[in-house]
Amino acid sequence: APHILAEVNTEIYNYLQRKQKTKKTLNEGMDIAICIIDKTQNKLSYAGSKIDLYTVNTHHELKMAESYKIELGKQQHLTNITEQIFLLNEINGFYITTDGFKDQLKYRSNKTKFGFNGFENFIKDNINMPFSEQKNNIQNIYSQLIVSEKQIDDILVFGFKI
Repeated sequence: APHILAEVNTEIYNYLQRKQKTKKTLNEGMDIAICIIDKTQNKLSYAGSKIDLYTVNTHHELKMAESYKIELGKQQHLTNITEQIFLLNEINGFYITTDGFKDQLKYRSNKTKFGFNGFENFIKDNINMPFSEQKNNIQNIYSQLIVSEKQIDDILVFGFKI
């Protein structure tokens, strides 16, 4: 997974450098998460750039696999990209989200409703439910958010089990 991030970064960086010549300032980049599932070895490999991976193990413990903290395309070469490996038989669920949902939970009046760890609490409260029910619950939370606040960023939440 880290080598894929490095390759994508190089392509984005080169593209942005070419575009930079035609525009005065271009402040762009890409957030991405890559998961490679190897069923023969029963593992999942993860590497991400500003998109974290949350896991819930068979003991219902929530852990966050931190991503690389720089958007792809911001620098020519990436250093210290970590690949994190998870054994599939030890994990009950995986969750990936853009920072938009977590930021929306912390935004203005939502802060009092959901708190700083709103997304993490959502996972803990919903992990035993089928994903179809989790989807409905997260859509309900989102509907509550946009009643009094506008959407401030892109929002993507992706949950899966293997």
